[in-house]
Amino acid sequence: MVSPIDWTENHSIMKGESCQEVGLFLENFMNICLECDALTKNPKFCNKSCSAKFNNRRTPKQAPKGQCAICGKVIWKRLVYCRECNTKTDWANITLADIKFRHLTQYATQIRYHARKQYKRSGRKQACENCGYSKHFEVCHIKSIHTFSDDSKIEVINHSSNLIALCRNCHWEFDHGILIL
Repeated sequence: MVSPIDWTENHSIMKGESCQEVGLFLENFMNICLECDALTKNPKFCNKSCSAKFNNRRTPKQAPKGQCAICGKVIWKRLVYCRECNTKTDWANITLADIKFRHLTQYATQIRYHARKQYKRSGRKQACENCGYSKHFEVCHIKSIHTFSDDSKIEVINHSSNLIALCRNCHWEFDHGILIL
């Protein structure tokens, strides 16, 4: 640690005063930041940034580590697949049973995510196909995901003939049998 007198000699911030006078002033009223050696009224650090840098160097945060289920690469523990393996998913050959096995409770979410991507790639109208509302639309399945058997391929479930864009109101009406397409 640098003493206040050494700091003033090195930085020569207060000219015209002797180093002893400045040193007494600094010892009584000012401290030196442990990270950047700046003068501060705070006990250890001049700001939160210096505090974080200093403390993170002493005790770095340890992220929980896991392994990718396909390639074994070290990843965050909450993930199942690394970024490279996750993009290699061949949706044409994956079945509904595969998705249910991988994602257990959120399999329908994964299928809907893929459906939105398929719909946007298809070049179809980006608006409700019933009322024409274009600020927000939801891609929904004409034949529900739950009516397909477990050996059905995701490519069949998310085929463009089974997808339709509807606004929230029309989607609710469609799901409750009020709107018939």
